[in-house]
Amino acid sequence: MYRKLQLWLKPALLLGLIMSLSACSFKTTYRFLDWIVPWYVDDYVTLSDMQERLLDDELADLLAWHQSQELTRYAEDIALFRGQVISEQWTAEQWLAQLDRMRSHQRRLLAELIPGLAKLIRSFSDEQVDEVFANLTKQVDEARQESKQRSAEDWQQHWYERNESNLEKWLDNLTESQQQVLYQWSTQRPYDQQLVTQQGDFWNERLRQIFDARNAPSLEADLMALLLAEHTVEGFEPYLKRVRLSYANLYAQMQSTMTDKQKRHIDKALAKWQDDFSDLAERYQAKETNHGSTDAGLAGHQTASR
Repeated sequence: MYRKLQLWLKPALLLGLIMSLSACSFKTTYRFLDWIVPWYVDDYVTLSDMQERLLDDELADLLAWHQSQELTRYAEDIALFRGQVISEQWTAEQWLAQLDRMRSHQRRLLAELIPGLAKLIRSFSDEQVDEVFANLTKQVDEARQESKQRSAEDWQQHWYERNESNLEKWLDNLTESQQQVLYQWSTQRPYDQQLVTQQGDFWNERLRQIFDARNAPSLEADLMALLLAEHTVEGFEPYLKRVRLSYANLYAQMQSTMTDKQKRHIDKALAKWQDDFSDLAERYQAKETNHGSTDAGLAGHQTASR
């Protein structure tokens, strides 16, 4: 519902975008993040020349940090995960622990992201704030209208097809028994549309309050609390835990039924990610040492000059 806004406002600015890319296109796309992210921002607000320069500068700093600090950490985490997911049988609780490790990446990214984001938000005029929320409201209304038209059977089919596609990226074709597991899971996957709508309204209203009070000293802390979902409507946090546990149970069941061919397939896919992260980290570190710049920044300047 909030996907594009989250790409520049939430920690998914980098992590979510990076991890949603196909492995074959990751290295190419990563080089153009300093062009892609502003493109998403343009969908929500028209920036002045000064604000565009501010966004470019802050994003360049964020990417430089990410390239020098995070890519190697991602590679190390995947190397550890590769061995565990192939040789060990994980419980749902272990899958939840893996999710928590991923969220630690988000927390570090937020710590680097928020100061620059706050600078940009403080520079917004009232008209720009209105533009942001007019565009956001339009997107949310369209998504909710689509959701309302789905029956319970439609949602079940949606969960099944989306997760079948995601799982097959890692495991290749699912076996008949795995398809049955996924089908059964899709009939039981927790979903409370009313609660999700209430949380969306709360998030949107709180975000508007933060934007309206954007010159307050608490801006950074308020953004951190919002983006880490430290405050939610009643019942949403327990609901979110049930959803996460549901997925963790699905992953545990899938892992327990992996064939040797699927194990080789997921290991190959994870190895590709590990190599990409390591290769990019080495390339950026070498370029920083030799030329004092990064591929991402260079690519953005080349694109802008065309």
